[in-house]
Amino acid sequence: MNTTIMKPAVVALLTALSLLTGCTSVAPTSPLAPLYDVGLASGVPLFGEPVSSQIIAIPDAREVIALTPAMGEYIDSRIRGGSAPVDRARRLVKILVREDFFPEDYYTNNTLTAAELFEARTGNCLSYTNLFVAMARHIGLDARFQIARIPAAFSSDEGYLVRSRHINVLIRDSKIPRSEWLTVDFNKVATSNLYPHRIVADEFALSSFYNNLAVDQLYLKNYRASIALIHAAIKVDPYNGDSWVNLAAVYSRNHKLDAAIESLKKAVELEAGNESALAGLVRLLQARGDLQGAAFYASEMNSRRQKNPYFHFALAQAAYEQGDYKQSEKHANAAIDLRSRSGLFYYTRALSQYQQGKLESASASLLLAQEREKSLPDSKQQYALALAEQINKERGVIFTPDS
Repeated sequence: MNTTIMKPAVVALLTALSLLTGCTSVAPTSPLAPLYDVGLASGVPLFGEPVSSQIIAIPDAREVIALTPAMGEYIDSRIRGGSAPVDRARRLVKILVREDFFPEDYYTNNTLTAAELFEARTGNCLSYTNLFVAMARHIGLDARFQIARIPAAFSSDEGYLVRSRHINVLIRDSKIPRSEWLTVDFNKVATSNLYPHRIVADEFALSSFYNNLAVDQLYLKNYRASIALIHAAIKVDPYNGDSWVNLAAVYSRNHKLDAAIESLKKAVELEAGNESALAGLVRLLQARGDLQGAAFYASEMNSRRQKNPYFHFALAQAAYEQGDYKQSEKHANAAIDLRSRSGLFYYTRALSQYQQGKLESASASLLLAQEREKSLPDSKQQYALALAEQINKERGVIFTPDS
């Protein structure tokens, strides 16, 4: 089984431009960095000169997931080799929990290096992910950063719309089946197998670390510091389109619309499906009076959403919560047509069918959901069984677990 422990790390992606749903893919990193406008990335359109990297203390990329001698001694005294990788990873989690690395209300907004978190015993989810990766690798585990491709979630904060990327840790072991590898999460949203995961290079995680710090500075209106950190993110992983969306937020905040538009176009160039960038382009181009350009990006965004099963699933959930069960069923069907392996989609369709009195159809949908139990959360499996029993009672069918 692909086990989930604790919570996925969230990486803030900040845009003051639009609110949207859906998920985006991550562009692969490459040793051949793409060309980009250094002046744009370093704040020239806003300040008339490149922002100095000395404006704020920027941790060296090598320090973010590095262990100090004290950290190495700590882990060596508690975990020794010999056991299977997954077992060692589980033991590492238990040790960290037992020794109060996760005290009550441990979570803060602070983005820290692995060494900083080791000393502070408090930080945000990405910080804990950095610490776990550093320690896991120290004891010989193949620990990789990965992103759960869940529908984009947004929150409003100080006038911005913040989208979160969910980063967690995958412990790989070539001696066992892929389905038995271990996923370690550090966030309230347990992704498990519900959504596809994608391994990303360390460079992506490091650029996300700098982006988190840049977002903090943007909230404080320290625009030079924010751009310095975003530029650091771009340099460590020039393929991460999130950096360019954050850069656009800085320029947009300071009414530099041309620079913001150029930054968003770079994000789309790197990640064609970056919905934050697409939605931002629609809004900014409309504000500038370029209706034709805005229509082009609106069409592109809509086309990608219509091909995204999780976009339709989000619509199905929203319609269900609003009591529009017919629309909920319609969107659930659209999600199933695009990704028929997800038990969660069939479960949602069953709920909407039951509310419409379609008992036979709901029963069939629940059966299909249960056949795909690996993609159905444990809590939903329990609800599915309870609903199936209720439907069978209403249909006059005697329910047994083996029926």
